[in-house]
Amino acid sequence: NVVPAYQAVVGLAGHVDHGKTALIEALTGIVTARPHEQALGMTQDLGFAHFQDDDGNTIGVIDVPGHERYLRNMVAGVWHLNALILVVAADEGWMPMTTSHVQVAHAMGIEEIIVCINKRDKVSPERLAEIEEQALENVMEMTELVPELVSVSALHQDNIPALRQLVVETVARTRTAPESCASHSEPEHSGDVNPPLLYVDS
Repeated sequence: NVVPAYQAVVGLAGHVDHGKTALIEALTGIVTARPHEQALGMTQDLGFAHFQDDDGNTIGVIDVPGHERYLRNMVAGVWHLNALILVVAADEGWMPMTTSHVQVAHAMGIEEIIVCINKRDKVSPERLAEIEEQALENVMEMTELVPELVSVSALHQDNIPALRQLVVETVARTRTAPESCASHSEPEHSGDVNPPLLYVDS
């Protein structure tokens, strides 16, 4: 039997200037930042990209703002994700907005988190190990989840294939998880399609 291709969505969250937009470009080849955002060096609104895995499944990628003043836009971006990539820059480490983004994602029920340490080329191996351990401990303490972890350098395309593969594997795992909230009256084929949701900002 041929398994039909599916669509899934992951989001990138984290502190401003930790390299989320550069990571998405490295991962998908798509620049999500608009010209005025590139001039500011700051994402202000949601950005969208996508890539396909080796089986033809489409994985959408959402770039959310990392600045505190745009937290509302971040909330809109993490609604109904299959997984969250939490980006932490190795040269700055865990920041207050990193905490806020984890809290928001956890409150919204996201159960798959990938911790991605970016800019690993800017620190020593010893410092990188410290940042990795701190990030894992913080996420586990805040969510009681055990996240996956990968360290990369978006600027140098270093270890991006490992991040890509981890995203593919994580999304595939969420797609095979049982649907606890499925209605008994739904058609048999409805499990192959994401239920439509509308985000309302009140």
